[in-house]
Amino acid sequence: MLLPALAQKAMQKPPVAPKQAVPATSPTPAPVSINNLVVKARFYGDSVVLRWSPGNALFWQKASQLGYRISRFEVNEQTQKLTEIRSLTPTPLKPWTADEWKQRCARTDSLAGVAVQILYGKAALEPGSEISQAMDGQMDAANRFLIANMVSSWSAKHAKGLAMRFTDTDVKRNRAYVYALSIANTGSKATIGDTTYLMVRTGKVDPLPPMPEIRYQPGDRLVTFRWDRRIGSQLFTGYHYERSADGGRTYQRLNRKPYVNIAARADSLQNEVVLIDSLPRNYTRYLYRIVGITPFSDLGQYSPTMPVSGLDLTPPTAPVQLVGTNVPGSTIVKLTWRKDKTEPDFIGFVIGRGTTSAGPFKPLSDKVLGKGTLEFTDGNATEFGTNFYVVSAVDTAGNASVSVPVYVPIHDRAAPAAPSSLSGTMDSTGRVILRWKHNTEPDLLGYMVYTANARDHAFTPLTPDFLVDEFFADSTTLQTLTKSKFFKVIAFDKSRRASPESDVLELKRPDLIAPVRPVFDRFVAADSSARLHWARSSSNDVLSQWLYRKEAGRDADYVLLTKLNATQTEYLDPTLLPRHTYDYALVAVDQAGNRSERSFPQRIRTFDSGIRRGISGLTVQTPPGQPTMLRWTAPAGSGHFTLVYRRDNGQFLHLIDRLPGAQTTYQDKAVSNGSSCQYALKVVYPDGGESVLSAFVGGQK
Repeated sequence: MLLPALAQKAMQKPPVAPKQAVPATSPTPAPVSINNLVVKARFYGDSVVLRWSPGNALFWQKASQLGYRISRFEVNEQTQKLTEIRSLTPTPLKPWTADEWKQRCARTDSLAGVAVQILYGKAALEPGSEISQAMDGQMDAANRFLIANMVSSWSAKHAKGLAMRFTDTDVKRNRAYVYALSIANTGSKATIGDTTYLMVRTGKVDPLPPMPEIRYQPGDRLVTFRWDRRIGSQLFTGYHYERSADGGRTYQRLNRKPYVNIAARADSLQNEVVLIDSLPRNYTRYLYRIVGITPFSDLGQYSPTMPVSGLDLTPPTAPVQLVGTNVPGSTIVKLTWRKDKTEPDFIGFVIGRGTTSAGPFKPLSDKVLGKGTLEFTDGNATEFGTNFYVVSAVDTAGNASVSVPVYVPIHDRAAPAAPSSLSGTMDSTGRVILRWKHNTEPDLLGYMVYTANARDHAFTPLTPDFLVDEFFADSTTLQTLTKSKFFKVIAFDKSRRASPESDVLELKRPDLIAPVRPVFDRFVAADSSARLHWARSSSNDVLSQWLYRKEAGRDADYVLLTKLNATQTEYLDPTLLPRHTYDYALVAVDQAGNRSERSFPQRIRTFDSGIRRGISGLTVQTPPGQPTMLRWTAPAGSGHFTLVYRRDNGQFLHLIDRLPGAQTTYQDKAVSNGSSCQYALKVVYPDGGESVLSAFVGGQK
């Protein structure tokens, strides 16, 4: 099969097949590939045969329409000049027509039918879009091209009919010929394909290639053959395999068509050709041989004969319903089973005992039990251990099938005592260390550790298998709201009896999780104060709440305002200035010192009521014969002034004077003896704000 890839490999000298000698003759002329044509030649002593293939399906279809031209040049090897140029195809060499195939081939010739179909059969394309039909057509052409190469490699006659083979019978020995092969051009300026040249020397007939070294493995009424795919693909396009049942006197070919084992993938797992054949019967000696088919339809050298005998690898059916019981107070175990089918080569049973269900199992008797035996007594079961039993059915070839294992506990008097003194630690990384006191039972198997996230939850196993030491290390996550982890230990004896549970051990997790942050929900703002309300953190371990404040619009950080207890949900801040904007934030702090994220800030703006701070401590003195004396305490600050009001004998209030803000005394000289006067003061600020009128103070003069 002259596929392009294989033809490129064939340009190299074929490697010698292992363990088969190759005559020391001249090498097979290497094929030459120039762009679109791959050509190979072989000298037969009286003729030269050319085999070729276009480089792809498109050129094969075009070449089948236009035909091929072959010319021959004789080369004078002493002068290196070409002489006697001859055209070997006066008319282009084309495939046979359908009628010519019918005339030249028998009706039973299946390869001829295949050749006609790939040349002249119509493609069965599925309905679909133009793109999908074009892709289907391209795939159909590639398949036809592949089959054409295979048919041409397997049959010289069909290769000639497909116009992929030519025989030059007018040759002489010890000459050098150069053959030129090209696709015929109908006169168009377009070049269909380049001419391919191939030199052939007719000194010696090339030897037929041997088979690669074959490895084979007999099986149960079958045999598997394997050989190197790379070497085989360089030499052959298919194979025949034959078998002899009479010691090699005669061989019968077992395949009607050449055997081809195409690799699914070009990787290391597919680097061998694999051939599997069935055997008529086991333990009968057969001889096999395999031969390859060359691209010229010749059979290569047969492989060395391979003696093959099939082996019985089929075990009898396995025993079923295996049951084991322990005689109380003893180490005696009685086994019973059933076998539903008795094969002709079945000879009996073998009993095995092991310490685990996976084995290994030690045979309990030196001899195979008879095929009619369906019970067995083991008088020496392990008292302080585990006893698993299996029954194997054995045939004459040594094949065995094993029953499902059965566990038989030895009934002792008591389960182990509950593990005691369970203690442990959990560090800041979540690593847990558990320890407990050793149990003293002689049949102690080990311990299992169980865990849960709450004392009343279901405990689950923490250890995948039994512990042999009174120590266990584990790790647990700390990123959880579950504050503790609980542990308990149970002891088991070799009969798998469980002890009572140990006391439950609680290990508290180190608190590494910050509490949930509080949330402001409302506020009430005044001119110089604000009352804040919030929803507390939902975490149950909050110890305190820290309130922060900053003045909005300034490039400053929050400043801690106060620390509050964990239950407080409101706070009055009396230290604000009118017409200012403030941002507040809360942080929850838990018992471990973990701080929550700051709450979403609460922004508050105070307003201006116009009311300012007034005087305090106003007193009035009315000594006889002297001016009335007023004294008070002025508010802090500057820029304000004080208004003095007087009410005479209960009449209307009227302004009597305006004083600097820092002044704290005043003499009223306009009051006569016997008058009743009351005084009140008001402070006026530069921004227009005023204090409320102070309380009236006065007396009789």
